[in-house]
Amino acid sequence: MFRILQWEPFDERERARVGDQAEMYARQIISRYGEGVLLRGPLVPSIDSYGRIDGYRESDFLVYTQGTVFCVEVKHYAGTITYLPRYAPRQMGYSYGFRNQRVIASYDTSKLLQIKQGRRGETVEKTYLNPLKKTRSFILLLKKYVGRIEPRFQRLYIIPVVCFSHQADIRAIYNFQEGMIQIEQLPDFFLQHRNERFAAQPSPWIAETILNKIPNWDRVLTTNGEWINGILVEPYLTFRGVDGRLYSLSHYNVIKAIKWQQTYRAAYTEMVVTYTNGASQTHYCSGGQLSLIRGERPETFNLQNLQQLVIGLANKLVL
Repeated sequence: MFRILQWEPFDERERARVGDQAEMYARQIISRYGEGVLLRGPLVPSIDSYGRIDGYRESDFLVYTQGTVFCVEVKHYAGTITYLPRYAPRQMGYSYGFRNQRVIASYDTSKLLQIKQGRRGETVEKTYLNPLKKTRSFILLLKKYVGRIEPRFQRLYIIPVVCFSHQADIRAIYNFQEGMIQIEQLPDFFLQHRNERFAAQPSPWIAETILNKIPNWDRVLTTNGEWINGILVEPYLTFRGVDGRLYSLSHYNVIKAIKWQQTYRAAYTEMVVTYTNGASQTHYCSGGQLSLIRGERPETFNLQNLQQLVIGLANKLVL
């Protein structure tokens, strides 16, 4: 059995909330085989000319297993997937009834073409950048960013792999050696790139770096059992105590997680704060809010409606 040493809890209802069935399925497939470390949603900040963050680059998973680090991108496409055709005119004789015909001269491997059936039966075509090339680019950015914190990471060999759900016909682009595969083939791909030396004795510093030094999304678990991810808007949590007064916790950069435990028939919840140094602290909370943003608009949550907050960005981000 694959034993993930540390990763977030999973609830089936998360699928409907964030629409990432393929990503959740990939995580389940990974978790069944071998031993290793998994980080969901690794991020690399994009810095503008003024030294400010103007966005983030993201991948789906970093996995350290079989003695090798993999950067896994999951795609939930439907229909037929090919590389983007390049057409050229072909001169035809009049006996064919027309003069010119467009034929495929080559394929642009930097882009994918998706051909699927629309809701009304029409043919729908969409073009995407090749996700394998994007994943390779992400790896370069990740190694450069993390290399400032842990120089050995910059020299680490990380293998990119893109896996597709079963709804996609990828026969035209399938390449096991290159890493364009189905989700179900992930364990075999990991095994193909097994490093015997480090598989027998994994490097602690690699696991430590992946789990504790690479930023990922902040996440909340609601009382409805839904995990929702984004970026915390406020730099610290403000809550109302049982005496009605407002209190503020330390900055999120020193906090690992917060859990709320509902107390039967009480007007407050027990709030346990776990810090990055391993210490913990208990407060009693009668109200408060926090906000997450991913996209244009933040989403605000009442603390009474939350079970857990996992900080993934502020406590790992280095500028």
